[in-house]
Amino acid sequence: MIKSGKFNLKSLAHILKVFSDEVDQMFILIDQNHQVQYCNQTYLKYFKLGKADVIGALYGRALSCKHFGSDGEFCGLSNYCEICEIKKNINLVFIRNKKKTEFDIVREFIIQEEKMMKHLKFKMLNIQLEKEVYILCIIKDLHETDKLKMLINPEESI
Repeated sequence: MIKSGKFNLKSLAHILKVFSDEVDQMFILIDQNHQVQYCNQTYLKYFKLGKADVIGALYGRALSCKHFGSDGEFCGLSNYCEICEIKKNINLVFIRNKKKTEFDIVREFIIQEEKMMKHLKFKMLNIQLEKEVYILCIIKDLHETDKLKMLINPEESI
């Protein structure tokens, strides 16, 4: 578990922003109410969302989950949510105090009203800031990584 130590929340927020906007992986910070409290620019560009669409939103809506509202329910309450790998891992961190989880998913997301199949790797880290627990969720598009590898080394992809 990472603790804030000598830093205040404003300093930590600044460090997180500087760091996360300099890397090509997507970041979101999820609170115990399952709402997104931070996201980086890479995340916003990938999902083609504005900051107002993400900050304060439940993680399923912020992740453009195709099941969000599909059966009239909110994020975390639809029929699909019972088998959702993302929700299962969020619960491992928040309820079972797991320090880190990693998993891959292949499924459809709705990006700008278009269903898109994505292969994503999620890494969720348990972070404690001033007695509150958060999840720092790092997301990588494995399909995009594979395409880049083929461009760099086409002979290896044969």
